[in-house]
Amino acid sequence: MKRKIFLPVLAIALLGIISMLQAATIVAYGDTRGSAPADSVVHQRLVDRYALDNPDAILNTGDLWQMYGVNAFTNILRKNPNISALLDNGRYLVAKGNHEVDSEVLGYKPAIVCDSSLVYSTTVGDCFIVCVGEINEDMAKVTAATAYLRAQLQTDAALKANWRIVFGHRSLYSDGAYAQDAWTSYHYQQMVEVCDSFHVNLYVGGHDHHYERSELLREGVVMSTLDSVPADSGTVYIVSGG
Repeated sequence: MKRKIFLPVLAIALLGIISMLQAATIVAYGDTRGSAPADSVVHQRLVDRYALDNPDAILNTGDLWQMYGVNAFTNILRKNPNISALLDNGRYLVAKGNHEVDSEVLGYKPAIVCDSSLVYSTTVGDCFIVCVGEINEDMAKVTAATAYLRAQLQTDAALKANWRIVFGHRSLYSDGAYAQDAWTSYHYQQMVEVCDSFHVNLYVGGHDHHYERSELLREGVVMSTLDSVPADSGTVYIVSGG
C-alpha cells in the first residue's frame, strides 16, 4: 500500500458523496494489499473508521490481500460485527485486482462477488451497482466488459434506480503512475461513452495508488463543480487506490 494517508481520506470522501444520494451509505475503496503487518494495520484502522458509519454496502476495487494473506484480510473484516454481517450477507463486494487470480476471488467464502461471476450487478437501496472486474489493455476484455455494462444499465432494475454506480479495478481517469497505459489512454473511451449514455452517477476504480475525484463530467465537459451529485447530470470518477 503506497500513500497510506489517502485511505482514511477516501473513506470520508466516499461516505460523503454516497450519503448525499439519500438512498444508502456505501463505502468504496481499494488496493488494500501490502506488507504485513504494517499495511494490514492500516486496513484495520480504515475498517474500524467506516464501521462507525454503519454502511449498507462496501465496494473494494481489488488488489485485496497480497502479502498479508487471505486469513488476515478476513480477520480485519470480522473484527467489527456490522462489517462482519455485511460480509456474511453479500454486501462486501469486490472487483478482482491484477494481484489476485480468478479462483481466489471466486472461491472466497462467504462470497464477495454476485452470481459466482467476476462481473455482476446488484441493487442496494435505490442504487444499482455494476462491477466490471479487472480489465487490462486486452481490447477484447474491454469490449466484453463494456457490452456487459451497457446491457446491465438497460435492465429494469437499472432503469428504476435513481442512482447508478459502476466499479472496477482500473480507473477511467487518473493522473497517477498508470495514466498513460492502454486502459486510460485509449480503451477506456468506450466505457466512458456508456457511462454518459446511460446516466451513470459514479464510477470508482483503483490500480493507481492515490485518491482523486473528478468534477461532474459528461462527454469530457464539466457539468458542475458542486459537492452534491445531481441525478442524470453526469458522472463523477474516483480513483481509490490505497
